[in-house]
Amino acid sequence: LLYGYSQTVSVEEWLKLDLVQRNEALSQAAVIEDGQTPDLIFLSKDIPYEMSGADVEFNGTEVTVFSSSSYIDLKAQYPEAGEYYLVIEGFDSDKSTNWVIHNLEDKETIMFFKDDDHTGNADKHDFLINLGYYDGFDGTIRIALWYPGVYSYNDMRLVCQPLEKQIEDLKELDCISIHSLDVDSNLIKAEFSTNEDVLLCMSVPYAKGWKAYLDGKEVEIIKTNLQYMGIETSAGTHTLEMRYSTPLLKAGSMISVLSAVFLLICGFKRKH
Repeated sequence: LLYGYSQTVSVEEWLKLDLVQRNEALSQAAVIEDGQTPDLIFLSKDIPYEMSGADVEFNGTEVTVFSSSSYIDLKAQYPEAGEYYLVIEGFDSDKSTNWVIHNLEDKETIMFFKDDDHTGNADKHDFLINLGYYDGFDGTIRIALWYPGVYSYNDMRLVCQPLEKQIEDLKELDCISIHSLDVDSNLIKAEFSTNEDVLLCMSVPYAKGWKAYLDGKEVEIIKTNLQYMGIETSAGTHTLEMRYSTPLLKAGSMISVLSAVFLLICGFKRKH
């Protein structure tokens, strides 16, 4: 629930990174609007592969799918251990589709693409598919293409990310010692300590109705990692209280009461 960052990176700079680098950066720095420019280290590497397929036609970065049994094979061999990803950037089509990715252990991951006419469309065109951890990569990734049509993309990459450094980075985020914790739907209370000044991140979705009180004083809530809440915290032992109230709830209740009174008055005047 609580973890701490010693450095930050701005949303603008973070969005300039590719998808795998964004993942690596999140374990090193908190992403906030007014973040700094930290010295981030990226160890992920693109690995070469051979592409083939059945019932498909390749034209540069455009794929024409002819039947529901079509597929693409990506064959690669790479000696390093790490987490492997399939990265597809700039994917587009005039129709919604599902691409089913089978890793080396034949486990399925489905990439959902929703076109402009789909009610769930979120204008998502970049995808990062985790293929799993391997001591070395030697085999074929199969992408099953169930729906005939024409699909395009800007780039398709296989990437290896060694995990040793990321594991060490994550251990550094575990710098918060929680002495007591009480979580309710609208109230969070915690007593914690840290040995350094950090941006304390809470894995609670950011919402404008929250207010934060550190050692009894209200402090600013910073939108952190695009979706969570964070507060600046100094070294030492602290008490934290988070309170939530629905924005404009009191004003809305007052309007409802006044409206009810107004209706009663109107009804009373009609009768007399």
